[in-house]
Amino acid sequence: QHDAWGVQDLGRGIWPYSNRWNWASASGHATDGRLLGLQFGGKWTIGTGATENALCIDGRLTKISDELEWTYDWANPMAPWRVRTPGSDQVDATLTPSFDRYDVTDLKVLRMEVHQCFGTWAGRVVGDDGVPVSFEGVRGFAEEARNKWRTISRTEYDDDRSMGPRPGHHHRRWHGARHLVPRTGPG
Repeated sequence: QHDAWGVQDLGRGIWPYSNRWNWASASGHATDGRLLGLQFGGKWTIGTGATENALCIDGRLTKISDELEWTYDWANPMAPWRVRTPGSDQVDATLTPSFDRYDVTDLKVLRMEVHQCFGTWAGRVVGDDGVPVSFEGVRGFAEEARNKWRTISRTEYDDDRSMGPRPGHHHRRWHGARHLVPRTGPG
C-alpha cells in the first residue's frame, strides 16, 4: 500500500518581535488501520485562550483546547520528543527523530533558529467519541523555532516589492501570511 500525505502551514497574525513556538504534525494509519492526523502547537498560544491543537481520526476532527505539555531537549534534539495533555489521557505521543533539520540565520536584529526533527510518532490519542487510538511508526515532525523578526501584511509586502530591490533586503521570505523583513525604527 502506498500512501502520500501533505501538510499546509498557514500563519496569520501579528507576531511579537521576539517569539518561540512548537509545532508538530503527523499523518498515517493507526494500529487498527484508521486514518490518523495529528496537529500540535504551543508556546506562542499560551495566555491567548486559543490553541492550534487537533486530531483527525478517520476524517473526524477533534479540537484540543488545552495547552499541550512538550518534553524534549533543545541541546539534544535527536532524543525523543513527547507531547501530552496535562491532566488527561487525550494525547500521549512521542516522536523518535531520525533527522534534525537545524537552521539558523543571525543578522543580529533579525534572527531565526529552528530544530525541525523528522521521524516516527508512537502513542495514543482519544477523539471526541472517547475511543482510544493507538499508533506507531506514523511519519511526521516536531519543531521548536526561536525568532526575532517583525511581521507585515501581504499588502505591505506587495507595496514594498513594487519599490524594487534595495541593498540589504535580500533576506526576505514570504511564508503564509508572515513576511520577514529587516527593519529599522519603531514598529
